[in-house]
Amino acid sequence: MLQNFGLFIYVSKAAAGPWAQRMLVYQKVGEDLLLLYDWPVSTGRETVEASPSGTQLPTNTPAGYYEFDPKRFYTAYRSTQWDEDMPFAMFFNWIDHGSSTGLAIHGTSPEGESLLGMRASAGCVRLSKDNARTLFAIVRDNFKGMAPKFAFDKHSGTLMNNGLLAHDPEGNLVRDAGYSVLIFVD
Repeated sequence: MLQNFGLFIYVSKAAAGPWAQRMLVYQKVGEDLLLLYDWPVSTGRETVEASPSGTQLPTNTPAGYYEFDPKRFYTAYRSTQWDEDMPFAMFFNWIDHGSSTGLAIHGTSPEGESLLGMRASAGCVRLSKDNARTLFAIVRDNFKGMAPKFAFDKHSGTLMNNGLLAHDPEGNLVRDAGYSVLIFVD
């Protein structure tokens, strides 16, 4: 699978340990991977909480493989569900049971920056605003192009996040316009 992507983003959602709440960004250079960045992040609190509207919602960051949705990149975005700014938001292209999810990598507020390195988000992967700006620019400016698509489970209406790529009836990898970036949340 790695040969199909040019940039790899590893996110550890672990609560403790040496790699806990870290993002590692690697670029493929020939057959090698070059570490570009190692940043603290905040992933989901892994609980169910009341949103500002009073709706009980899960705050987990689902483990798995993801790609970015090329139609959902925003320098300034505001979550209506959680009533929070999401600067430099890059939404995942993930459909879960028929609905596009709000899962994204984005910057956080100055208050949120003090919580980086701990589980503190409503499910997204939070970075400092400066690091989110850097990642946003790298992805948008350097990795746009044809990318493999993940397989879709028609029975559950879910875009697979287990690493299974889509193939046509002849067995060829299905590609579409997007970003050559693979995200792995562990």
